[in-house]
Amino acid sequence: MAEPRGRPRRGERGFSLLEVLAALIIASLMIAVLSRGLATAAVSTRAPAEVVSAMAIARVLAAEARDDPTSAPEPRSGSTGRYTWRIDVAELGLQPATPPFPPAPRGVATGGGGQDTVVVQRQTEGAPEAAAAPPPVLYRIAVAVTAPSGRSVTLETAKLVTKPNDQQR
Repeated sequence: MAEPRGRPRRGERGFSLLEVLAALIIASLMIAVLSRGLATAAVSTRAPAEVVSAMAIARVLAAEARDDPTSAPEPRSGSTGRYTWRIDVAELGLQPATPPFPPAPRGVATGGGGQDTVVVQRQTEGAPEAAAAPPPVLYRIAVAVTAPSGRSVTLETAKLVTKPNDQQR
């Protein structure tokens, strides 16, 4: 005759110690894997925010370096909050292009309809000719911003500086 189902048989009162330990080990391994995955996800969601903040800082610094068209930018470094930044400046050795046509002779101006109009210019004796303006200088400005996590963003731009005659090099 079969025993009733509700009553445990003799010797089968629950889980053995070995089964409980195996279940605990499996559960702890699953928790370790899940916590590591969650930590990686948390760090990776912070990364885009850091890059966006670093780019915003770089844009502001580059705009400040370009503000004054008559002064050459200067290299410098510093920090904004937990972000560190560095501005590097290099003069690009570009030569001005020669115009594709010769300059008009002095004293002649062309009028409408293809007719030439002669303009008489008086030059007083001993008066110096107007000095030619110095060529503009082109600078490369590189702004590097480093986030607290070590990620780095670099923004490069150029600045054209026209120097007045009294600031010739």
